[in-house]
Amino acid sequence: MAIGKVFLGKFFFIRYIIASMVTQAALLLSAYPISLSSKYSFNELITILITTWSYKVIMAVILLPVGIALAEKVKKLESVDVFDWNISYNPLFTGSKKK
Repeated sequence: MAIGKVFLGKFFFIRYIIASMVTQAALLLSAYPISLSSKYSFNELITILITTWSYKVIMAVILLPVGIALAEKVKKLESVDVFDWNISYNPLFTGSKKK
């Protein structure tokens, strides 16, 4: 179940932080071992991953007010507050979705 459906469009700050944590973890876990494994030991690589992930999550929390302001601005500019419940943005899924 998608995070958006759990919160029903509410609690933007929680969704923002969870999304930042998950996406940064996915990015770091996929890119850093490939690019840094030949330069650092396993323990050093783990330390780098944890430190970088922590920094990025802290920056996401610090920039949360900017994210909230931008989301409100976009909603006001578009005069729309819509949720895409029955739409899949998965690039790997090409079939039609049954309702």
